[in-house]
Order: sequence, then C-alpha cells, then structure tokens
Amino acid sequence: MDLIAAFDASPDCVLIIDDRGVIRAVNRAAATSFGYATDELLGQKVDVLMPPHDRDHHDEYLRAYATTGRPAIIGIGRDVYGRRRDGSTFPLRLSIGEFRHEGRPHYIGIGQDVTEQRERQREVRRLATYDDLTGALNRATAVSRLRARLADATEQDAIAVLFIDLNNFKQVNDRFGHAVGDEVLRVMAERFGAHIRGHDLLARVGGDEFLAVVETHGSPALAQRVAERLSQAAQEPVALGRQLITLGANIGISHFPGDGIDADELVGNADIAMYEAKRAGEEAPRRFTGDLRDERAREFDLRDRLTEAFDRHELVLHYQPQVELATGRVVGLEALVRWQDPVHGLLQPAAFLTTLEAAGLLPRLAPYVLDQACRDNALLIAAGELDVPVAVNVTSGCFASRHFLSQVEQALADHGLAADRLGIELAETGPTASLALAQSHAEALHRLGATIAMDDFGTGFSSIARLREHHFSTLKIDRTFIGRLPGTDLDAALVAGMLGIGRGLGMSMVAEGVETEAQRDFLLAQGCRLGQGWLYGRAMPLADLRTWLSQARTGVVPAARRAEGVRTRV
Repeated sequence: MDLIAAFDASPDCVLIIDDRGVIRAVNRAAATSFGYATDELLGQKVDVLMPPHDRDHHDEYLRAYATTGRPAIIGIGRDVYGRRRDGSTFPLRLSIGEFRHEGRPHYIGIGQDVTEQRERQREVRRLATYDDLTGALNRATAVSRLRARLADATEQDAIAVLFIDLNNFKQVNDRFGHAVGDEVLRVMAERFGAHIRGHDLLARVGGDEFLAVVETHGSPALAQRVAERLSQAAQEPVALGRQLITLGANIGISHFPGDGIDADELVGNADIAMYEAKRAGEEAPRRFTGDLRDERAREFDLRDRLTEAFDRHELVLHYQPQVELATGRVVGLEALVRWQDPVHGLLQPAAFLTTLEAAGLLPRLAPYVLDQACRDNALLIAAGELDVPVAVNVTSGCFASRHFLSQVEQALADHGLAADRLGIELAETGPTASLALAQSHAEALHRLGATIAMDDFGTGFSSIARLREHHFSTLKIDRTFIGRLPGTDLDAALVAGMLGIGRGLGMSMVAEGVETEAQRDFLLAQGCRLGQGWLYGRAMPLADLRTWLSQARTGVVPAARRAEGVRTRV
C-alpha cells in the first residue's frame, strides 16, 4: 500500500512534527486549509499555524512533556483555532497522537475544519432563541427568561408582562399578500424594540402577537406608560412603496406578584386582558383583573359546550313565517338558529354567535343549518302542509367560502328539495372577503333557481352595486326601521326610500319585525306587500309550526295580537 499517497489523500488536515515543534510532513488538505503550499510549511515551526495567544502555551507544553513525560493533550480531542497564512482564524477539531522515529518522539495531529458545523450550530441556537422573521425573541425563550427572572425576584421586584395583538393584520395579508405582511411585522418589531429598554424583553409569540417583559421597579404606572408608547407606535402608518398601512394594537398588562407569580400565569393573564380590550373595541391598554379571568373561564366553557353542541344536535332551527301583509297568507319561512344549551336552556343567537365566531366554528354552522332547513322543508312539502321557500341566514364570510356552493348543492340533493324552495339571506354585517368568489356563488345560485335576499338592509356594508352584482332578488328592511313606524316624517321617509330602491331594482321587499297593525297599514300604503313579525307569527320549532299551520287549515293566517315578552333574533 502506498502510505504516502493515502496520507496525502486524507480529507482531514494531517501534520507531523518533531519534539522541537518543527513540521516534518503535511498533507494537501492541511496546506490548503491553512493557505500554504505544502513545501512552504516543511521545516517551519508548527506555531506559525496558531493564533498568537496559543503559541507560548504550545512551546511550554512541549518543554513540560519532554521533562515530565506526562501528556496533557495527547490522545484527547479538543477544539482549537487555526491561523491561516492571511492571519484569519478558523475553528479546528484537533486530535494528537505520539510515535517515535529514529529514536526521537514525533507527534501527528489530525484536524477537521469545523467552520460550517459551528455556523450550523449557531444558526440552530439562533432559531431556538429568536424569531426568524423579526429578530425578536421567540415565545419559548421569552417565557424561559421571564421564568428565570421570577425565580430571583422578590415581591419588591415588580415585573410587568405586556401582551400585544396587532389589529387588522389578517386584512393586510389578504389584501397585499404575505410578503407585505412580513415586512409590516418587521417594522412593528423594530418600533416596539425602540420603546423597550435594553434589560427588558421583546418577543414575537404568534402570527401578529408580541410579548414585552418590563421591569417596573415597583411602579405599575411605568408599565402603563410603556404600553401606551407601544400602542402609539402601532397606530403610526407603515409606508411600503405607495401603500400606507395603518394597524393599531390591543395590549393587555399583568403584574408580578399581584396578578401571578409564575411565567405562564402572567402571560396568560396579560393575554386575557388583551382579549377583553379587543372584544370591547378599545385601543387603550387594559390592566388584568380577577373578574376578567372569571369571565374568560366562562367564555372557554361556553366554547367547549358549543363545540359539543354540533355533535349533540343541540343547535335547532325555529321557523318564522313570511306572509302577505294584506291577507296573512304564508309565502315563505325564515330559519333561525337557536341553541338548546343543557346548562342555560334555549338561547337566542345573540347569546352565542359571537363566541361561535371567536371559536372558529362558523364554518360548521352553515352546512349544519342548510341540511336541517332543507330536511324540514322537504318534510313539510311531502306532507302537503306547506310548499314555500325556506330562507337560511348566512354570513358574508361563509357565503364567500369556496365550499359554500357545494354545501348548498349537497343539502338540496340529500333531501330532494328543489332549488327554488331554498333562499339564502345574506347579512350586511361586514365586507365580503372575496368579492369575486361571492359573485361567482351568487351567479351559480341564481342559475340553480335559489333566491338571494339582502338581510337587515340599511344597517351594514352594502351598496347598490353589490345588490346588482350578487343577483339579490329580495331586500329585507331591518326591524330597527320598521319598529319606529309610523314614527316621525324622517322615519317614514327612510322606509319609503328603501322601498323605492327595491322597486326601482325590481326586487321584492320584505319588512322585518312587523308587530302592530299601524306598522302593517303604513307598509301597505307604501306598496310593501310582504313582511314578517309577531303580528303574524313568532319563530317556532318545526313541531309548533306544523300545529300552527294545521290550525290555520287553509294556510291563511289571520293577523294575531303580539305576544307578550321580549323578542331577540339573529
């Protein structure tokens, strides 16, 4: 075997020195790593390859070993730094062995350049410590460091935790794309960092959530001032190219030791305070209180029960008749969801819809209600009890979901219901996230034969252009306008104007919340043919509706006096 060739072919750096530290052999990998030609190193002292602070130690070691014979580094791998010809250094993993040649001790050193390995390790440590996008600490590191500070803190060492949630960030991503969203987060992190002192902590703990740990030195007002500065920084517009983006933030504050003594509790309580500020629509920072914790616990309990309500079929539909105002003849039904809660009994939508949305359960509600409404209406038609369309309330977000059209088609097919016996009532409570998809769904529903009504007209985000684009066939005037009739000249003019818009666009008009004969008479005089409300019939379960229809016999329901009580509907 050609040992010299094998020596030179090794990918590791290999050097042989004598007992005076003179290089006697060097392979190609070592020469290349240190920036020399092979013959340039032969005969030189090995300390030429060492940083200056290591050279004296090396010579001392050789003298000590020659005197005592006790090795300190031979046979032991260790991390050192090598010095290149240009003076730069690099990390080296070095192992040294000893052998004798011509009666004298010689030493062989085998080393690996671990620059890339060290860089990978540094990157792993960085990723484990910092948020890759913003450079702020990540959640795990921030909580760990907070935990360490709390371990050494006394009751006099006040510490505040600030939980920061950016407002409207999802809309930024949806409108401008994630690249713009990422840049906005970087700008916000930089702004927040400018208001955090060097010994305080700033972390990004979620998509658009940040956490600050502030040492308050016994002054809760200091945390409040920091939070207000962060809130102001979040409200300043972010200029990206030609775009000017304005966000804002909700901030919750908790204090050690009054609001908690461990890291998870303090972070959780600051989160609770932030959530309450967001729910209340407040930009001002909110301080945690025990009442907020109890309310949050009730909220999560409600979420848990709502999640189970779908599987337990506790969400039920009540149906309110839509009638001809002049005759009382039933021309349609509106399906209104209720929750038969095992804890609190039958709940109106106002008691749970906000929680349903916050829990991300609204996407489950649309197919659930569509299926139940189509099943019940198919039953009424098959029994010969009533043959009219049933209308289902849908939020703009569900309507613009890519699954919505298939959900409608599935419900119709499952129960053999003709499309013209289903209506969709779209609320104006918010802007539609995907106008193109919503318009596509509207056109498809129109082709199927299903009707689309604009619910609660006059109270939300709708426009005349939207009425035309979405193929609305019906406008429903919100009960807040009907409830004031006949009212003042202004009240009358508003309703008359809405009726005029509907007639001008060739749409049917339905008045919601008709509860008195005076309201009915005014609407008839203004040319409104259709309505619903307690003057004609309340919202009722399917069994009660069937009894009500049976009592009416011919399907013509005489006007009835309003029942006593308070009415709430979706």
